[in-house]
Parts: sequence; C-alpha cells; structure tokens
Amino acid sequence: MKIVAGRDFRETDGVGSTGVIINESFAKLLGPGPAVGKVIQTSQFNHQTYVGVTVIGVVRNYIFGDVHSGGASPLILYRRPADYQNFIYIRPKTQAGTAQVLAAVEAVVKKNNPGYPPEVRFVDEQFNEMFADDTQTSKVSGIFAVLAVLISCLGLFGLATYTAEQRTKEIGIRKVLGASVVGISGLLTRNFVVLVGVACLIAFPVAWWVMHHWLQDFEYRISMRWWMFGVAGLVAVMIAVLTIGSQAVKAAMANPVKSLRSE
Repeated sequence: MKIVAGRDFRETDGVGSTGVIINESFAKLLGPGPAVGKVIQTSQFNHQTYVGVTVIGVVRNYIFGDVHSGGASPLILYRRPADYQNFIYIRPKTQAGTAQVLAAVEAVVKKNNPGYPPEVRFVDEQFNEMFADDTQTSKVSGIFAVLAVLISCLGLFGLATYTAEQRTKEIGIRKVLGASVVGISGLLTRNFVVLVGVACLIAFPVAWWVMHHWLQDFEYRISMRWWMFGVAGLVAVMIAVLTIGSQAVKAAMANPVKSLRSE
C-alpha cells in the first residue's frame, strides 16, 4: 500500500477513486493536517492494479483481531460492490427482534442466492471468543481462590480450637472474675484478626503488582482503586471472625467450674 500525501493524485489505469473511512491510527500515518480528502493508493486483490481511494471520514480507534495491548492497528473501511463478498455485517434496529431479523436475512439470501444458505454469527459472540483464554484463566483462578479460602478457614478453625483449649483455665478465671461472653470472645478473636490484617498488608502490594502488569496486556482496561483492596480486606476479616467466632463463643460460654475443677 502506498500513501499519497497530496490531494492531486491522478489515476493512470482509468479506475475511478472511491471513498474510504480510516481510523485514527491510520490518520497518523498520513502525516500532519486533516486526513479527510487525502488519497491513498491501494492495490486490488491481484496485487497488480493500484486504485486511488479518497479518505472521506475518520473514526475513533477500536480494538479488532487482538484484544491485548499493542494499540489499535491502522484500519481502512471500504466498499467494493463489484468484488466477491464473503461477509456482510448487519446492524438491525434496536426495536427489531432477533428472530425477525434472522427471518428477514434468510428470506433475502434465499431469494437472491438460494444455493448458499447464510451462516449467521453474532458480533458479541465473536468478541467473547477473543477473551476465551482469559475467561478460562479467570474460572480456574476462581476455583483455586475458593479452595485457598476453604483451606485457610479450616486452618483458622483448628488454630482457634487449639487456642481455646490451651486457655481453658484462663477463660474460667476471667469468667469467675466477672468477664462477659462478648469480652472473652473478643479476647480470643483479636489476635487472629491482627494476623489476618498483617497478611493483608503483605498480600495487597503483591496483588497490586501482579494485577497491574497483567492489565497492561489489554488496550482497554480498568483501573485498580484503593477501595477494591479495602473491600477484599474487610471480607477476609469477616470470614476470619465468622470462622473463629463459633469456637470463641463456645469457649466463653463454657462452665468455669469444669475448667477449674482440678485447681
């Protein structure tokens, strides 16, 4: 493909210029000044005949083909009625139903080209296929995350049970001296909450670094906010409290007489 900077391009093969629409990335290749009106010399399908096409519009960049980083590639949108068409994109009216649109398309194709029934695909399905690998990775990561949480809960539950067993006499003495169930439960839970908080402080910077570099692979991506980590930390603390709370309350409500019987 050859780019002609001026607007005074003249064809030598007798083929008239046609209008094309380009994206912003292609407009940058045309140099300074408005892209509309400039002429691009592009080859035909046989790569032997060159045709001059005039830029009649510029659209914003959008990702096509590869959804990952690299930016939007230069793009030319053109229409050649005389060429063989493999694909036709249809944008129906918003109020039109899918079944009605498909029926209308099949009727038109059957009337004009009955030997080749149409193969209909939806653009959103094609777009989702581009994220197939990322979706699969997300599902696998979600499964491992759930397993990690379950294993952590089992560990916390066992550690809370062991701690309550080791401090049985201390809990009995505190109850005899007037400590409440809420106070004793908070005493047993506080240390575990501190450990979960320390774990969050260690994990959050690592998670931010990993997610930041992973998101760089996408041209259009979300921005990580501080509240996302705050919500994650709050959920982690709540899970820890719910896991430990049952054992803490059970130990706090135990009869102090039984724990102090041997004293």
